[in-house]
Amino acid sequence: MDASFGRATKLVLGEEIGGVSGYEKWLMRYLYPTKFVETALDKKKLFIVPGFFYISYVPEERIICDLEVEKSQKKKVDASRISNLEGVKGVLGEIGYYNIEKKWGKFSGVSDSIFYGDSVNVHHCADIHNSKDIAYSQYISMKCECIFGSYRLFFSKFCIKCYNSNNISVCFECDSCKGCSGLMFCHNCENVHDSLFCFNAKNLRYALFNREIGREKYLELRKKLCAGIVSELKEKSWFESSIYNL
Repeated sequence: MDASFGRATKLVLGEEIGGVSGYEKWLMRYLYPTKFVETALDKKKLFIVPGFFYISYVPEERIICDLEVEKSQKKKVDASRISNLEGVKGVLGEIGYYNIEKKWGKFSGVSDSIFYGDSVNVHHCADIHNSKDIAYSQYISMKCECIFGSYRLFFSKFCIKCYNSNNISVCFECDSCKGCSGLMFCHNCENVHDSLFCFNAKNLRYALFNREIGREKYLELRKKLCAGIVSELKEKSWFESSIYNL
């Protein structure tokens, strides 16, 4: 995963900044918190995302993993013990286990993740499908590649801390964008490319604050911006500014 993260940071920020795990707190900043629990039957360590889908409603002491489903099927309750609805509630604790480790299709190289399928090289994620090289992200689907610290992306590649976007590439701190590339700190943009700090914009290239400034000026400003971001990340493993607090 570190190699994939290096490829992404090289493209997005201009240079590699080290292993991805060192930036976990920063990458997870706007995602659902994660934790590990002990499964009910075999006491296995299981990665979960409390608050994601229905997980927040499931009693942690009754969570099981895929490998425990067969064992749970063997547990039975005598119906004669039940006379009313309250009785049902009383005995369900003996058989009512919840398998939240959902997996679909083919997958490989997956670690510390739930709700995934047909994906390769996935770490510390939830709800990942038909994608590869994804870490510290949630709800990533439809042929995404090299995505880090992001939420709800489709058909996107080489993105770091991007959210609610479709068909974007080589982007950093972007939200609600479509058909864009080379963006940094942009929101609700469509068909905007190689631009900085654009909001609610369409059909721009080499733009700053929604105004086109030309390739040379854009490259100069982007280089300075990336240098500042990289410097702070290497020093603190954190960059304070984001698309949500500018």
